[in-house]
Amino acid sequence: MCGICGFVGSGSLDDLNQLMKPLLHRGPDTQDTWNNSSDVFIGHTRLSIIDLETGSQPMLSSDGKVVISYNGEIYNSRELRKELESKGYVC
Repeated sequence: MCGICGFVGSGSLDDLNQLMKPLLHRGPDTQDTWNNSSDVFIGHTRLSIIDLETGSQPMLSSDGKVVISYNGEIYNSRELRKELESKGYVC
């Protein structure tokens, strides 16, 4: 089970890393952070089950405008990927 944390407001990456410490047992495979260099901070600890090589999070959209941290499995992801790519989205 993954762990997700974050905050909006004043703070630092050190603050985010402190928030992530209690979550490390929930995501022993990888840990990563994202921030917008001012006031949005997202942390994710990952337990790899599906998409072992490319499932790192937080994830950014191809244009860099959207970031998401997600816990769960999308069981019809192959079909959704095909549909989105047919509409011009880059995965």
